[in-house]
Amino acid sequence: MNNTGYKIDLELTKGFPFYKEFSAYVSGVMFPLSGVSGFASMKFRFDDSSGTNFEWGVKSINEGTFFLKLTTGQTQNLNPGQYYYDSEITGSNFISARQGFGLVNVSPSIF
Repeated sequence: MNNTGYKIDLELTKGFPFYKEFSAYVSGVMFPLSGVSGFASMKFRFDDSSGTNFEWGVKSINEGTFFLKLTTGQTQNLNPGQYYYDSEITGSNFISARQGFGLVNVSPSIF
């Protein structure tokens, strides 16, 4: 199984909600999301001991679509700058597969 995932950089604005959909792929094949769970987190430095956790959810089981979400309150607590994130899925027939990773650019808000 190829667990490298794919790199997608994310943009969000401090104090505004964030929502992004992804398609799950394992070894280059779209992966139905029946019986899986997921997790995603972002950190200012990738070796930080704690970070901000995204809400991870399934949008379409058969189409292999999942989403990452942050509330207004979560983004309000972020300092503007560049962060790192990772997203993984875990299922009964495999340990875990990295689905997405990259940079998160947090922009300041004038509001």
